[in-house]
Amino acid sequence: MTKLVAVMVTVVVVVLTGAAWGFNCPVVIKQAEDMLKKAEAKPNADTKPLIDESKKYLAEARAHHENAKTKRDHG
Repeated sequence: MTKLVAVMVTVVVVVLTGAAWGFNCPVVIKQAEDMLKKAEAKPNADTKPLIDESKKYLAEARAHHENAKTKRDHG
């Protein structure tokens, strides 16, 4: 009986965690935008290429999120 309860609790946790990550894209994209704005406020010669690369990755993430049709596509 104890094993059954432990297995059921584990399954519920895994299912709920997957659902939370499935629709987390907008939150993560917003955090990346905010961090990029902070980095752009104080650029120097060393950080300029990194900022440009970050912008490219952020654009890819936005496009991937907009094209996602199901929860599985978001992860």
